[in-house]
Amino acid sequence: MKSVKPLKHSVVMSQPLLVLVTGANQGIGYYTAQHLASTGRYHVLLGARSLLKAENTAKQLAKTKSIPPSLLEPIELDLSSDDSIAAAAEQVKSKYGHLDILINNAAISGAQFEGTETLRQKYHQVLDTNVSGTAVVTETFLPLLQASNAPSPGRRIVFVSSELGSMTVAARGLTNLQYTEYCCSKAALNMMALNYLKRLKDENITIVVTTPGFCSTQLNNNTGTRLPEDGAMEIVVAATEGKNGTFIRGGGIVPW
Repeated sequence: MKSVKPLKHSVVMSQPLLVLVTGANQGIGYYTAQHLASTGRYHVLLGARSLLKAENTAKQLAKTKSIPPSLLEPIELDLSSDDSIAAAAEQVKSKYGHLDILINNAAISGAQFEGTETLRQKYHQVLDTNVSGTAVVTETFLPLLQASNAPSPGRRIVFVSSELGSMTVAARGLTNLQYTEYCCSKAALNMMALNYLKRLKDENITIVVTTPGFCSTQLNNNTGTRLPEDGAMEIVVAATEGKNGTFIRGGGIVPW
């Protein structure tokens, strides 16, 4: 499959849009932040479980792609902690008063727990991050998105999902028993996105779901068949050009 290239914006932005990428310190999130910041049109908040990880990511991105440090801002954001999420939102509110784009990227697969956790523990860990954590982040940052007056592609929420979470695709035979907990969490994430789509239909907040494909990351112990930087481009397209209420990959629509 060819790499996806984001289309040019039809609106000229006078200042960079403020974007929060959760799980920006590694894998697909890292390259999503890199792609966005390198355009010069986005000020990227680099969400990571610890401030040290976020700070190291900012330094690495500025070094490898010569991205202006002013467009990279580390922020501590641990999806398993309501206090961490609330503190991150308060930090953004105090400094900026708004958020233009939220990219819900952070996720775990459960593969790292193989042989060390009970089935209940694996489901709890995966769902807590991928579903509960994402829900709390979205709800906590929603007032800041509502406060944004940015032109398109501003006022936008991107949910990074997977075709493995599609009921339609699963019914056709595409399943992965090694990642059952992950598949279930992404199915729940899709439903969450649809609920936000319905809830925010009159607020001019765009909801887009996307899948980066089977990328080689820590999520799957680096067994993926696609480069994470290519998968990240799917998220970039969703964050900059994706149409409201769509589940996209490669510029096309995939089944919910």
